[in-house]
Amino acid sequence: MTRRNKSGAVRRAAAVGAAISMMLALPCASGNGTGLPFLGIIAGAESAGTCGENLTWTLDDAGTLTIRGTGDMYDEPETRWKALRNKITRIVIESGVTGIGVSAFADLLYVESVSLPGTLVSIGSEAFYNTGASNGIETIVIPGGVTSIGEGAFRSCGASRVTLPASITAIPENAFAYSGITEVDIPDKVKYIGSNAFAYCTSLVNAELPEGVVTISDGAFRSCSVLEFISLPATLTTIGERAFSGCDLLYALVLPGSLKTVGKYAFSGCGLLETVDIPTSVTSFGYGMFADDAELETIYYSGTESEWYARFKPLDINTEAGVRSHLGIGSGVEVRFSVPQPFADFDSGLNTAKTALVPGEEFDLNFFIPPSANKADTISINANFDPDAFELVSWYSNEPSSTSYIKDIISGAWVNPPPYGNSITLAASNTTACIDLSRGILLTAKMRVKSGASAGDHKIYLTKSDVCRYDAGNYRYDHFWEPEVTELTLSVSVNPVYGKVTGYGNNEGRITLTLLDSAGNALDSMVSSDGSYMFCGLDSGKEYSVRASMPRCLPRTVTFTAEDDSVVNVDLVIRRYGDVNGDTLVDAKDATQILRYEAGLPSVLRGSDGIVDEYLLTVADITGRGKPSSKDATQILRYDAGLPSYFDRLV
Repeated sequence: MTRRNKSGAVRRAAAVGAAISMMLALPCASGNGTGLPFLGIIAGAESAGTCGENLTWTLDDAGTLTIRGTGDMYDEPETRWKALRNKITRIVIESGVTGIGVSAFADLLYVESVSLPGTLVSIGSEAFYNTGASNGIETIVIPGGVTSIGEGAFRSCGASRVTLPASITAIPENAFAYSGITEVDIPDKVKYIGSNAFAYCTSLVNAELPEGVVTISDGAFRSCSVLEFISLPATLTTIGERAFSGCDLLYALVLPGSLKTVGKYAFSGCGLLETVDIPTSVTSFGYGMFADDAELETIYYSGTESEWYARFKPLDINTEAGVRSHLGIGSGVEVRFSVPQPFADFDSGLNTAKTALVPGEEFDLNFFIPPSANKADTISINANFDPDAFELVSWYSNEPSSTSYIKDIISGAWVNPPPYGNSITLAASNTTACIDLSRGILLTAKMRVKSGASAGDHKIYLTKSDVCRYDAGNYRYDHFWEPEVTELTLSVSVNPVYGKVTGYGNNEGRITLTLLDSAGNALDSMVSSDGSYMFCGLDSGKEYSVRASMPRCLPRTVTFTAEDDSVVNVDLVIRRYGDVNGDTLVDAKDATQILRYEAGLPSVLRGSDGIVDEYLLTVADITGRGKPSSKDATQILRYDAGLPSYFDRLV
């Protein structure tokens, strides 16, 4: 018995020693999750098999998993090499394979390269989920024949770059979420980017979306924490909820003019975002759109202030505070308007930009109620004017429209209908305080000077001006408006001549207008910054002239006859010296016209009837020789090239 026991112990010891020797002889790998080195292929695990109806797989000693044959892979074939996954470092799919199955290479953590064939057509959902997550993959090139990529196909994948084929039209849901990509080229045909497509890609630095993308879905670029720049195409119409939430390094944002809808919290938590450009095309603003954007300083809106606030009325948001709360922005964020409301330029009460008028001329009479932190239930306005001098054309509020627009802005408003009467009246009364005064109210009456208005001063009086709210608790009315300007004096001139000088382009300098009698004597003069002018008190039936002059331009004079009780409109077009073709520039095109004229060819200097335009001849005579020539053309070319020329002498 003793002898037999000793012999068994020896055999057991020998078996253990042999097992240890085999284990030490096998290749090792680390990272198996135990903290211990991986000790080779598990006993009984296969290294070859089938993975499709006509497909086989093999795993060689170098760690290369090869798929060969024809057709599509089975879905979830990873069970066939699951026991070997920590040994696989390379995936090679040979030509003939057309489809990669669902979760085909999921959790192959140590893969370092992937080779896909040109025959490939589809990639299943989560096919490369977590693939290469430990060792990393430099690039995965998806062949041009692939038309279908499943949801989450590269989720948590370790690839730094994935080249997508030109054939795909959509980036599916979760396609690259949590992956290691640093950059991505999105093909031109893509129109749709799915939910969370690039969410939590914490190495993605920039993304340029091609023209054609219409929708960026919920969370598409959420928490891309190093994303500094995103190029949004002019075709984009929808940005989903939290689409760019948590993009910590995104510092500027320009939304395209095609955009209509922005979802909830779309840009929340973008810690370095400083400026945002928003077009008027956006009609739906999601709640908390800019919440927790600590560095946000300025929102540039491409429309008017009234357009901006009108976007929030469907949400029953009628105050500035309500808009800021909805967007998640504080009082320190400035909202700028490309077409700002002129409220800041108005005095409380009556306002008009024109005080010198002529019969038949229209003008705006403005009533400005300044901003206050109140809501009113009643507005009463009345202004009286001389019905022999003025007539009411229309009433509107904040922007030109019909009288019904006032009723939209001020609930319960009643407006006296034009054109009869000698007063302008507005009355609004509500059972609740629903008239918002937080942004101020600008009411505008379009007025016209009657054709038979007498010359001299005419006044308009604000006879009633009350904005109030009834305080039921104290049985009293609280009044919110004490206008500063309650009277305007407007001067009407008869038998005037007026007009505008054009044609000088970007030439700088003051324009001098001179009124001359028939003998050429100066009667009056004025200086205009924009070319507009008016002279009054002309004698009916007499001949007059208006002369316009400007530095570096050829003066021009136009003669006219004053008419009884009527307005004469005289516009003048002056040209810069050298601007032969009248495009307000002095360049090679003008030189060409001079050379054609000198050669006897058709040009703007000589009409088709052969008649020469004497004014243009002088414009073209740069050197002052009395007749345009190649010498003048040379001076124009030198000027156009920025070289010294005769133009330097012109004043």
